Amino acid sequence: MKARIEDRGALLQLLTEYFSEEDLKTLCFELDIDYDALEGGSKTSKARELVAYCENRDRLADLATALRKARPTLQVPIALEATETAAVVASAPSPLTATERPRGNSATKVALFGIAGTAIAALALFVVLSLPPDAGEPNPTAMPQPSAELPAAATDAATPEAESTPEQAPTAATVVEGFESWTNPLPTNMFFVDQDAGNDGQLSVTDDPAHVAKGGRALEFTYTIANADPDPTKNYAGFEHVLSPAQDWSAYSQFCATVEADAATPVITFQFGSGYPEADYSIVDLQPGRHDYCVPVRRETNYANLSAITSYWFYIDGTSGQRQATIYIDDIRLVP
Repeated sequence: MKARIEDRGALLQLLTEYFSEEDLKTLCFELDIDYDALEGGSKTSKARELVAYCENRDRLADLATALRKARPTLQVPIALEATETAAVVASAPSPLTATERPRGNSATKVALFGIAGTAIAALALFVVLSLPPDAGEPNPTAMPQPSAELPAAATDAATPEAESTPEQAPTAATVVEGFESWTNPLPTNMFFVDQDAGNDGQLSVTDDPAHVAKGGRALEFTYTIANADPDPTKNYAGFEHVLSPAQDWSAYSQFCATVEADAATPVITFQFGSGYPEADYSIVDLQPGRHDYCVPVRRETNYANLSAITSYWFYIDGTSGQRQATIYIDDIRLVP
């Protein structure tokens, strides 16, 4: 069966975030692919080469099946395409060749034809003698009577339009960012944001297992809240991730992330939007330690255009006074 990749970045992210190196080796074993023969030394390189290997050998369908078997709750961005079935046309039997024709004695065949001809002639004479005298004359009562004219079938009747098939709603969480392919310094579309010159923040990725929720990396955010501005709305520190191209979030109900914090960070703001001020936000109370948090995407009134989300933000405000702390964020995702 033919298949195509719907989102290369999401597929690579799925392999690197939800599969360990041992998982990838097992996956390759089930697909009868030599893991060590794949180019690259890192897990990301191996995952990328595995995708290329399957794509170049028309084995994306096999890869999709193996991924769904290994992680049935995840959405695999590989679409299976139905192949056209060639119509089987029954051909007429070819004429028998001279060597295939039935064989027999020629004199026997002549005798059989003579007997058959005599029988046919006798049968015809019997039929003629059995007919009534007026059998040859037309019978008016037996003639077909003209029928009432039927209305012509409408040939220009409107053909009902085929109903469009609605897009299938997602059934599993979709990863927005898991930071697996990120390195320091961070890409320019992820940056620190603040409104007060006294606040500060540093962003980086860490591979410290003590702070990674899933996969091999997480985002580390160290911030300083100075509360130097008398306007409390400006006393915050946070970061923005610009999405390019824009993403369609309209089919999802929750925006989630795994956050690790201590008591110094009691609240965090989740925000997403299609530009500012076209944005929606939720303030979330944090518990010390690592926990999953979700906020609604679809709301009674959305200021953001959910079909074209261009950024998301996380903010730490200054309501708890001056402080410096570090939080860790991982597995940013959308849930149906």
